[in-house]
Amino acid sequence: MRMTGTLTAIGGAALAIGLTLTAAPAKAQIVGSFPAALITVGSNDGALNNPVTVLTSAFALTTSDGTGGFSPVGAGTFFTPSSLDVTDVAAYSWTGSFGTFQAGAGSYVILATPSVLDVYLQGIFTPSGILSGAGGNTASEYLDYTRNGNPAGGFSFSGSFTFETPAHSPTPSPEPMTLALLGTALVGLGAVRRRV
Repeated sequence: MRMTGTLTAIGGAALAIGLTLTAAPAKAQIVGSFPAALITVGSNDGALNNPVTVLTSAFALTTSDGTGGFSPVGAGTFFTPSSLDVTDVAAYSWTGSFGTFQAGAGSYVILATPSVLDVYLQGIFTPSGILSGAGGNTASEYLDYTRNGNPAGGFSFSGSFTFETPAHSPTPSPEPMTLALLGTALVGLGAVRRRV
């Protein structure tokens, strides 16, 4: 009898411990976006398509209120981006009073010309501050840098981006050879149709 009572007590204690170790419910992930401008953009090179280009920015500023889960992030909110090294765009990050973003695998350069650099960044957003009640999730950032001016008068650079959670892949654009092939096929179909 004594043994059964002891085992019951041990089983009850184990059940109580098991209940207290149950995981807390997952926090809701943020679904939303915000636009931002990069302020005081600098570059180590005049051409944005140079493979050794590194772009810096003193800070970033949201240009309008966030949407969806980012609605508490108002226009004019400052945060600090890291530099962007064209050879390692996955190392890009930023930190603000409302959270942090760390790019990672899946980030790449979309377009690089001497005067335009478009980059798609995919990574993880971790909320904090005014968004601390939300859960972290995947995020994407479409980053656009533009070179202004000319070699004689000097160059200036500007940058802006749109940040979204969850991550959205960029819309693929057809390659030039695909468009040329399609055009040739359409011309051929037109010629065949005229003969018939």
